[in-house]
Amino acid sequence: MKKLYTAKTIYRHDDRSSEGSPSHLFEERMVILQADSRESAIATAEKEANDYADQFDNVNFAGYIDIFELAITEITVGAEFYSLIRRSNLDIDEYIDRFYDTGNECDREVIDKNSSMTE
Repeated sequence: MKKLYTAKTIYRHDDRSSEGSPSHLFEERMVILQADSRESAIATAEKEANDYADQFDNVNFAGYIDIFELAITEITVGAEFYSLIRRSNLDIDEYIDRFYDTGNECDREVIDKNSSMTE
C-alpha cells in the first residue's frame, strides 16, 4: 500500500544583488509524495526536485532531500505546501551545513513514535 510522504528540498537561485553583484537566493520547498517505501519516496522526490529546477534558467537543485512519512492518508499528491527563500552568498554545501546539516539534527527513526516527549 502506498503511503504519503513530505519531501523537503533545497534550491539555489542565481540572482544579482541590488548593487548588481552576483548573489544567491536559497529556496526550501516541501511537496507531498506517494510511495511504497522511504527509498521510493527519496527517488520520487529527487525526480520532482530536478523537474522543478529544470523549469528555470537560474535554479539549481542542491541535492538535499529530507523525507517524512505522513500519518494521514488523504491529501492532494504533489501539492507544494511550504516554500522559504533566503538570500545568502554561501555556496551550496556551506548553506546546507550552516542551516540544515549541522550535526545536531536527529533522524526521525531514532525517536520512538509511541513515547511522549517532555521538556
